[in-house]
Order: sequence, then structure tokens, then C-alpha cells
Amino acid sequence: MKKSSGLGFVRYLIGFAIIAMIFGAANNSSTKPFHNPTYRNKNYSYATPVHKAQPEVTYTCSDGTKYESYSDYLSCENLYNWKATRDKSLAECNADSSKFNCWYDEYPGTTLHWEYYTYTAPSYQAPSSSGVRYGAICRDGTQSSATGRGACSHHGGVSMWLTY
Repeated sequence: MKKSSGLGFVRYLIGFAIIAMIFGAANNSSTKPFHNPTYRNKNYSYATPVHKAQPEVTYTCSDGTKYESYSDYLSCENLYNWKATRDKSLAECNADSSKFNCWYDEYPGTTLHWEYYTYTAPSYQAPSSSGVRYGAICRDGTQSSATGRGACSHHGGVSMWLTY
């Protein structure tokens, strides 16, 4: 009986390693064209791949300004919408004949302000009678039937009380 020296098993391992390296190199050459000098493709160079330029994404605000950042675009839209609302409110305020000097709080305010035209009462006053109130003339010229505190509160205050 012959003794086995173990060289057969080592030869088997070396052969297996060589086969694995051959298949590994074949695998690398098909997936990585930069390591194989015979591989040619019009989209690749030997050193670096050619990247196609991505189209630029821009956002256009309602006022015509273009933005690359979506957050800047949203800020522009909010300001544009606020200005449109403000201008509409101011136009309605100025259209009211009893109001003048209409103004709006600065951005991002939400309050519309105005002043009333004041009504100048005649210089003479009828002689007072019993002193019982039945109404009032407001500073903007409107007449109110209120006889107490708070009369003409939305019309600039009381200009003159109407009494019997």
C-alpha cells in the first residue's frame, strides 16, 4: 500500500483557484469596461464615464420670477398672493365713500385700517328740550337710533345727540 503525500489535494486546490481567477476576470471585464483595454463603447472613455447633463428644474412664480429652490418659489408665491389680497382689500376700502386713508399692515400683517370722514355739525344747535335722547348723528354723517354708550362706535363716534 502506498502512502499518500497530500500533494494531490494541494494540486486540486491550486487548479480550483486558477479556474476561479479566470472566471472572476471574465466577470470583471464584462461589468467594468475601464479595466479592459479592448472594451470600447461610445458612452465611456478609458478613464471616466461620460455623464449626461440633467435638465435644470426651475419654478416660475406668479410674478414671472424663476427660482431653482422650491422654498424660494413658495415664499414668492405667498408674498404675491398676500399683495393681491391687500390690493383688493384697499380698493374696496377706498371705494367706500365714508372711509379714507385706507392702509394695510405690512407683510405678513392681516389687518386693514381706515379713517372716517368727519361730519361737521351746524354751528347752531336747537334749544334743548327735555334732554331725552332719541338718537345721534355720527361723525361720518350717518344717523343712529342708539341713545347710549357705544352709539356710532363703527362710524367715528357721536358728533351730536338728538334730543326731544
